[in-house]
Amino acid sequence: MPLDPSPDAPDRLSATFSAAGLRQAVRAGTRRTAVAQAASHVVSLVVLGTLMRLVGPDNFGLVAMVMSLLLLLRIVTSLGLNVATIQQRDLSPGQVSTLFWLHMALGTATAVATAGLAPLLARFYGHAELIGLTLGLAGTSIVVALSLQHVALLERNLRLGRAAWARVGGQVIGGVAAVAAALAGAGVWSLVVQQYVEFTALAILAWSLEPWRPNAPWAGEPAREMIHFGGRVAASSVLMYLLNNADKVLIGFALGPLALGYYSQAFNVMMKPVFVLTTPLISIMLPALSRAAHEQESFRRLVLAFLRVVALASFPTSVGLALTAREAMHVIGGEQWSEAGVLLAALSATILGQAFIILTGTIYMSRGLSRPLLLAVIAMTIAVIAGIGVGFVLGKHFNRPALGVALGYSLTTCLIVLVPYVSVCLRSVGVSPRDWLLQLRSAALATLGMGLIVWVCRQGLVRLGSSPPVGLLAAEMALGVAVYLVLARGEVRWCLEQLRRL
Repeated sequence: MPLDPSPDAPDRLSATFSAAGLRQAVRAGTRRTAVAQAASHVVSLVVLGTLMRLVGPDNFGLVAMVMSLLLLLRIVTSLGLNVATIQQRDLSPGQVSTLFWLHMALGTATAVATAGLAPLLARFYGHAELIGLTLGLAGTSIVVALSLQHVALLERNLRLGRAAWARVGGQVIGGVAAVAAALAGAGVWSLVVQQYVEFTALAILAWSLEPWRPNAPWAGEPAREMIHFGGRVAASSVLMYLLNNADKVLIGFALGPLALGYYSQAFNVMMKPVFVLTTPLISIMLPALSRAAHEQESFRRLVLAFLRVVALASFPTSVGLALTAREAMHVIGGEQWSEAGVLLAALSATILGQAFIILTGTIYMSRGLSRPLLLAVIAMTIAVIAGIGVGFVLGKHFNRPALGVALGYSLTTCLIVLVPYVSVCLRSVGVSPRDWLLQLRSAALATLGMGLIVWVCRQGLVRLGSSPPVGLLAAEMALGVAVYLVLARGEVRWCLEQLRRL
């Protein structure tokens, strides 16, 4: 349902669906988004592996230092207004226009702020070359703002496949441009090129797929309630940013760009399967749960089904990546990145926690519970940052500070934060945490069996010493997938049946 700002358009535009229509839209969106996300994962790994070989760990570390500031300020660019667009039941064309121009104003302000903070960032990390990099990346906030409202409208109306393929298209075009720049000798600036080209392509694709166009800046309508909701979502996002970036800021400040290059890319590789799983689910969950929010039983079934899918995928991915981390980093980035394999193994446990935590935030937002979300994220952020600090101190004592940070992050997230955080969220929306925990059993047992079998076989292959890293990784992955599909066949059948019956 495109939003048409013409004079003949209705005053209110409601994204409402019948039960059958909702199931049909979710089913189509799930399939198309899953395919697009799989393609995105392949593209990102190919591009990342190529750039890791051409650019080098120290340059990745320098860009990670800038991104630690830029990603924080980009939260201001969105201000949670794209989430408010999806969550809101009724929305007028004038309100959408107001939000678009607010995005553009915030994007411009963020770009100016980023440029102004460049000297302070360079002084904080002790690397003068960060000034030029920060100035170069500052304008990306404006480009990002161009696509936010159009992508949100696609997702609001459950045109999820279009939104997903727009992201993939931007990723492919940006990746090709970055590799071309790196081959031409651009070095670290190829990563800057990637940012601009990817987000410009996303904006062009989103505008071509979503026919809505903004009114003049002065012709909008008040959207105070949405701005308040989005502001609380943005505050939660700032805290989530601190939770996911405090480790990188600490390592960059204390250990320098080379150590940060290894750590940041190990973290990024760990997060790729999380994004492969959560990105399509979020794009489906937020509009679907928002539409089902007034039918409690439908809402409960959807929540538990989504969380069950997360368990089915995240358990084996977490354990599998821990077992194959060394050869995975070697295959992706080459021998110079093998040292990051230990960090990736330590971080891999976080896949489980990250997946559930990210989707839990979506459950809060679908019911408009931005204030409870903010309070829950405050408590979680304090716990994880404390865990990172303790890990750094202990790791430094054993002369492995980066590894200590990785372990502190993972153990705090999975052992202290995960179950209380998700349980509080589920209770707040009328879903039993016990029902969720019972769903974890089958996937956990199948993963345990898979992990033991793969570990035993891996020890044998390593002792033979004849397999190159790519061969060892391929054998481990094939064995792990086959064993898990057998041990978790009941859960896999359920998942396939749900996709068929949605």
